[in-house]
Amino acid sequence: MNKSIIASLAVAGVLVTGLLYSTSDVEAKNELKKAEVAYSDNKPPVQDIKNPEKPMQKWYEGTLNYYDIEGGFFGFTSKNGENLLPMGLAKKYQKAGAKLKLYGYVDNDVATIQMWGKPFKVLKVEVIEEGGATHPSQL
Repeated sequence: MNKSIIASLAVAGVLVTGLLYSTSDVEAKNELKKAEVAYSDNKPPVQDIKNPEKPMQKWYEGTLNYYDIEGGFFGFTSKNGENLLPMGLAKKYQKAGAKLKLYGYVDNDVATIQMWGKPFKVLKVEVIEEGGATHPSQL
C-alpha cells in the first residue's frame, strides 16, 4: 500500500475515534446531569424543611400570670406544670390569675426574648375564671 494512503487512513481513524469518544463523552455527561436533576427533584432542599409535619394542636388548662422580668410578659402554666408563652392571646384575656383553657400548638420555629416557657400559638380561648388586674401597674 502507498504510504500516503496509510497515513490518510491513520489520520481518519484517529479523527473517527476522537469523534466517537467526544460524542460518547457528551452523552455520558448528559446522562449524569439527567440523573442529578432527577435525584434533586425528588428531594426538597434542606433549608425549606422547617416543620414537615403539622404541629400537634391540643387544649391546655391552667393559670395565666404576669411576670415582671425581661420587659414583662404574661405566661401560662398548665395543670401539668408546663410553662407556655402564649402568642396571639387577645388583650381581653390578659389578666393575672385568670384560669383559662388554651387551644393551639407549641411553635418551635419562633424565637423570643423571654427565657421562660415554650412559645405557644393560641388559636382558641375558653375562660374558666376571670383574672384580676390587666395592667402590670395594677398587679
